[in-house]
Amino acid sequence: MSIRRNSFGFAALELALAAVIVGLIGLVGYKIYNTQKENDKITNNTEAVLEQMPTATNIAVPSTINSTSDLEQAEKALAGYDSSSSDNADLSKLDSQLSAF
Repeated sequence: MSIRRNSFGFAALELALAAVIVGLIGLVGYKIYNTQKENDKITNNTEAVLEQMPTATNIAVPSTINSTSDLEQAEKALAGYDSSSSDNADLSKLDSQLSAF
């Protein structure tokens, strides 16, 4: 008569394989989480930059310039838009976003 031993539970190989699978799933989840976090940071940064951008004045810009009055009106619209202060801020934000990639 042979004696049968009841073996319950995991063998060492099965336990190691389960640990590797759980570790891989955790690593993939961590990478996805960090990528989403960085994308949210960039999106929030972009929205903040867009909110800080100066808006153009309510002066209508003619689509074509046919007379000197159209030219003067276009000049007034351009004078109302001060791009010198926002250009430096935009470039620094662009540099920081490019370094994130």
